[in-house]
Amino acid sequence: MDLATFSIHLPVNRITADIELRPRTLNRESEGRWIVAYIELPQGHDVYDIDRSSILLEGSIPARPHPYRFGDHDRDGVPDLMVKFRRSEVIGILPEGEEVPVTISGIVGTTSFEGMDTIRVIPEHRWRHHPPRKRCKSNNYWKRR
Repeated sequence: MDLATFSIHLPVNRITADIELRPRTLNRESEGRWIVAYIELPQGHDVYDIDRSSILLEGSIPARPHPYRFGDHDRDGVPDLMVKFRRSEVIGILPEGEEVPVTISGIVGTTSFEGMDTIRVIPEHRWRHHPPRKRCKSNNYWKRR
């Protein structure tokens, strides 16, 4: 047998998706409703084929069935899928930290996908989450002085 013509075809079990989460900072005291995820798949896979009911944040929080949107959020010419997660559920499982990794997974066609982004999770409004010498518009401190 000539090894130069022999090839092995292994099935692709998982692909890596590009994930972008919004907001970039999650304040535990905020009363917002949603965490938004933009999912972009590698070439050869179509976001229109994603089973939206399979999408999970951290393997346990399902994406809401509505609203969702197909578009090109980052304007790179590659379509993405926008889904939302309940903010209260996400806050309940994420630890505090400056760069908390958050994983989104799901199924596209017959293949699973997974991707990760990091966000900042803060317990409440704090001065130190701002760069030095930058004023915070959401804090009344400057109005009192």
